[in-house]
Amino acid sequence: MSPSSSPEVDMRHPNRIGIPDLRPLPLTTTRLNHRPGPWLQVMVRISEILSEQTFAYNHVEVVKRHRDDENPDEALPCLLVTTDTSIPGQRDVWSRCAIEVYRLLRELDVNWGVEFIDAVTLSGEDIEPILDTDRSQIAAWERLSGAILEQICDTQYLSLEAGWVVSGNQDPQRRATIFISASDAEERVWDDILPHIKAEANPDFEVEVRYLATLSSTTSPVPEASSETRVGSSLQSAEIFDPRIMIGASIGCADDDRTATAGLRVRLSHAEVGDLGYFALTNHHVVAKGPLKDWPLQTPLLPTDPICMQGRAVMVSPSDGDTEALLDVWKGEVVTNQTKVAKEPWNPRWEQRLKAAQDEVVYLETKPSRTLGTVYASSGFRTIDNEVLGDSFSKQMSELKEPVLKEHQALSKAIAGRRLHWGLNWALIKLDPSRQMSAILPEGTDKVAIPHAAMVRHWRSIDPCAIYQVAKHGRMSKWTTGRMNAISSFLRLRQDFSSVVPMKMGKDSEDKSRFSDPILVYGILSNTPNREFIAPGDLGSVILNNQPDKDASVVGLGFCANNATNVSYMTPFDLLVKDIENVTGAIIIEPSNGGIATGMD
Repeated sequence: MSPSSSPEVDMRHPNRIGIPDLRPLPLTTTRLNHRPGPWLQVMVRISEILSEQTFAYNHVEVVKRHRDDENPDEALPCLLVTTDTSIPGQRDVWSRCAIEVYRLLRELDVNWGVEFIDAVTLSGEDIEPILDTDRSQIAAWERLSGAILEQICDTQYLSLEAGWVVSGNQDPQRRATIFISASDAEERVWDDILPHIKAEANPDFEVEVRYLATLSSTTSPVPEASSETRVGSSLQSAEIFDPRIMIGASIGCADDDRTATAGLRVRLSHAEVGDLGYFALTNHHVVAKGPLKDWPLQTPLLPTDPICMQGRAVMVSPSDGDTEALLDVWKGEVVTNQTKVAKEPWNPRWEQRLKAAQDEVVYLETKPSRTLGTVYASSGFRTIDNEVLGDSFSKQMSELKEPVLKEHQALSKAIAGRRLHWGLNWALIKLDPSRQMSAILPEGTDKVAIPHAAMVRHWRSIDPCAIYQVAKHGRMSKWTTGRMNAISSFLRLRQDFSSVVPMKMGKDSEDKSRFSDPILVYGILSNTPNREFIAPGDLGSVILNNQPDKDASVVGLGFCANNATNVSYMTPFDLLVKDIENVTGAIIIEPSNGGIATGMD
């Protein structure tokens, strides 16, 4: 491009523009350790350009913009200008400034990209849920979602959802935004699709495509010590191996490094057999390893199956990964205190600490029984109707408009009249006679309204017209609080016969869904900005109604999480109850049905 020609400005995002085309968010910003050669000369001229255009900017810097898993050294340097979109008139001068700055760089033979971005967007936008009072957005979502799903069906999208995005510092602005998270977000296919979706969504929603390689399975992929395994904690090995586990305890398959969460204690009763005892609830793909690795995808695991009858799918608590991590911590303490004893043999404190650490190592290496139980039944990767929301709602959510793109017309006819269903992903672990599980919740934080030592006595259905404050206690992130979105999220999981769902696919892997179709789930946003509600290792956590009730109630089961938007997903608990009772032939007597959950005022 000659310096005199006008470069094309990428203006697809409402809070950032750039030359050349910008990569979809999220991106990591790496600041350079040294100023580039022409820095001073460039900055003087850039300041003049911005001043001439009455441009209010916060900061100008040369950086590298890249993905977390990419080497920043290989990224093109980028002149990053942070500003405030809430200042009147700023957006109007962005394009002119960007073109002038880019021309200047070309005149100086400086090969940098240019990006202008709102400061709040750069630090991470705070996404807020759509509330039941946002009637126009809810109505628009119900009108748009089916058509959007149809238009993106041939892409590698992973989720479709909506929320309020806050940007700007001086006068913060809220805009309703539809997020499409896709592993092919950087491909040109979106250049054809996105303009049509934006035209249909305007003025109710902005539309943004974000890059997401894979939905987080919310298991820990490698042995990773939780906060409880740190020596600084008062928790000792003997307490970790308490026969009674708590809600949020570490669990895993025997002989597998991955760690997940024991979500809830469940008690079953059978009409012919009577009391079946207590079970631990978690997700199906927590247990889909070992004997269940090749279990058919859309097939439930019944209690009468030989795998269950013979107790072949063994679960442990704590997990193998957490146990090994704890052992490594104590071995490290042994080495540290041996060094201190050698340096200060006169100080008895180091001898005492060395002896305590050695005792912990001996205890762990004797391999005390960690058997929690065996898999009793599970859902497989199946779907179910939501009777609470009703057939009309399901049909409305599944309606497909006449496709905008010609290549989708055949697919539209093939799926015409079909309704989307809700994903099932549960498993029950029959507790070993030597182990118990408590229904009492661990101590919470100031943000948890549920009283200390409250017991989970009820499960409750969700009112589709209400908004809920929710909480969960997971193995990794412990207590987190959040808000449930007023609209459902569309989620497509990917298939690979590994131990984790979903899984980052290789380039040559075929992209399939573990469920036969896209599924419906509820979206949850954390009350803490830029933090996930469900983190890796929290898989299997139950979602609690965050109300000041001594008899706590569960409203859902955590499903997975989206790292691009920080939205976590859950399946309504009443759907799990219905399916568990259908698969096992028993009824759930603990927790009991508490009716409709109380939403926010």
